[in-house]
Amino acid sequence: MNPQHLLHIFPTFGPGGVQIRMAAVMNHLAADYRHTLVALDGENAASDRFDGGVAIEFAEAPALGGHLPARLKRIRKELAALRPDGLLTYNWGSIEWVLANKFWGSVPHIHLESGFGREETDRQIFRRALVRRLALRRIDALVVPSRKLARIAAGSWKVRPDLVKLIPNGADLARFAAGTPPEPRSWLDSCDLIVGTVAPLRPEKNLGRLVRAFAALPTSVNAGLAIVGDGAEREGLRREAEQLGVADRVHFAGYQSRPECWLADFDVYALSSDTEQMPNTIVQAMAASKPIVATDVGDVAEMVAPQNVPFVVPARNGDGYKAALETLLLDALLRAGIGAANRARAEERYDQTAMFTAYRELFGEVFC
Repeated sequence: MNPQHLLHIFPTFGPGGVQIRMAAVMNHLAADYRHTLVALDGENAASDRFDGGVAIEFAEAPALGGHLPARLKRIRKELAALRPDGLLTYNWGSIEWVLANKFWGSVPHIHLESGFGREETDRQIFRRALVRRLALRRIDALVVPSRKLARIAAGSWKVRPDLVKLIPNGADLARFAAGTPPEPRSWLDSCDLIVGTVAPLRPEKNLGRLVRAFAALPTSVNAGLAIVGDGAEREGLRREAEQLGVADRVHFAGYQSRPECWLADFDVYALSSDTEQMPNTIVQAMAASKPIVATDVGDVAEMVAPQNVPFVVPARNGDGYKAALETLLLDALLRAGIGAANRARAEERYDQTAMFTAYRELFGEVFC
């Protein structure tokens, strides 16, 4: 049998949680499907996540202009030309492809939502909620990673509850447990402890919150800060570190294809986002046995072990965030205990095998 042809429409395929997660899913299901991937912004940097066993082609996004009906008809022509057996669309940025398939298409269709941008930190944009309500009526399934997003889908977007599929993110637990610290690490040899984060440097990640909390730590805490990731916010964060007098203790590692090597060197993992749903990096930090300081966004407080919950603080509580960092950095036994509890919870709930099984079953159901 020829493998089925799946068409993936991503707003971007730069490094990010949903891109890395779906690359892992495609790697795992390589024998059953071939893929065409369209990044609407032309960015395909996360393509290094595919292994050699995946049959995948990258197609250019069609040039779209004019009024909405004209754009939708152009998308429909692209769908007809590519002739996929199944369509997967991702997040708000692909919504016009959802609409085109709804009105003129008949391709079996799974839509995936993983969260919101900074512009929807406090509440959804009303127009977008209405468009989703219309667009998602004729899909075959809506995949979400968090319970919070599942509630939004069934409530605000009026998606039939039986079409909402909650598939929590998973991690390669063995890989993140066995990470080897990067060499050399002379950048922070003078520091006793390392606070670290792994994130694309985008506004909604609010890494300025982390830099400010780190800078406010007492001088008795001899720590460095490692920021693993890249993006448009990098220079602004660098300037902020300089202004706060901590530039010599803040290391920008850039994008790293093996984040487990960096996690291995962290004493505390920090997430400072304004908005998330179920962050991949939290699962990875748990798999690496790290205690976590995080903002209380999405399902984070439900994800971590109960011992870690006191260190998940409201996003607007800057003093509480700094205090959580300080408490963990000053107590090695507390860090070890929470790290072990997080690892046990990851083993119980977030092994990627369960995620792969859920996607295999859903793809088999929708794209049969």
